[in-house]
Amino acid sequence: MSLPIHYRLEKSFQYELQTRVPGLTWHVSQERPEGSPPYGVIQCDEAREKTPESGVFYVQMAVLVTHLLDEEKGRPHLQRVQEVRQAIEALPRPGVDEDNLIRIYGFVLMRSLDSNTELEQGTLFELNVGCGVWEKQEGGPMNTPDVES
Repeated sequence: MSLPIHYRLEKSFQYELQTRVPGLTWHVSQERPEGSPPYGVIQCDEAREKTPESGVFYVQMAVLVTHLLDEEKGRPHLQRVQEVRQAIEALPRPGVDEDNLIRIYGFVLMRSLDSNTELEQGTLFELNVGCGVWEKQEGGPMNTPDVES
């Protein structure tokens, strides 16, 4: 599979969160989502390979949950944020996603931030994810340079 680790990881978390928190529509940033709240967006930014050519990465991930502000003073948003937090904490570690050809070794929820505008309220979860591309973890091609001995 030639898809970058960012996209694979976003798709993997999208499936898991859609399954665990079906009350939100889940998007991945790589697909440039559009729509009206409520929804969730998963975005992977910086990916650092742990050792060159290892296929093992640390990836910075953000999970955004957003709702329109309404008369209920944010109660639906707070309930959904709690569901998302519990879903994230319940994700299996380590885990394997054969559909997206990725291994999840583990992750840490670094922090969560709240941010509101005049019309929307949002909560952002920041995660650091350790993962590996399947083809390098399952004995697939390593793409390592030839070394003369």
